[in-house]
Amino acid sequence: KNRLRIGHSCLSFRQTLWIIRRNKVTLRHNRYEITNKRMTNKRGNIIVVDDNPGVLMALQLLLKPIYNKVKLLAKPDLLPAALEKEEWEVVLLDMNFSSSLNQGQEGIYWLHQLKRLAPNLPVVLITAFADITLAVKGMKEGATDFVVKPWDNHQLLATLRDRKSTRLNSS
Repeated sequence: KNRLRIGHSCLSFRQTLWIIRRNKVTLRHNRYEITNKRMTNKRGNIIVVDDNPGVLMALQLLLKPIYNKVKLLAKPDLLPAALEKEEWEVVLLDMNFSSSLNQGQEGIYWLHQLKRLAPNLPVVLITAFADITLAVKGMKEGATDFVVKPWDNHQLLATLRDRKSTRLNSS
């Protein structure tokens, strides 16, 4: 069967179509597009760090109409170089990068690195392996919010918008 892999869960073709229809994603001229007319003026830059290409593609489709620049990183060790090159408004950081580990320790490590390199940069953590303890730990370590996969597009956008406006107000 055709299955789309998002995070560490597989979705059937039917489930994938439901998600695409629910979130107003359409296929035109062999490209996926988000048909959300309300978001016409782009603002800020965002870095998305996730090891899953399907998640990166889905987030690019969602965020490209909203942000000036969407930087996709499949490996978190590319973060320091990306931070040096441009000004970023928010980072969306996955918690797990090794398929054998799912406790979120890699995400916490990279959260520490981000806070050391850019202390005022908001970091929103995202993971498919969520529990209350991990969310609290991430927030105590400096994350500004925590999102669970699979995410609701409207809720994720509101979370990122809140983090971005918090940064603009504190600057």
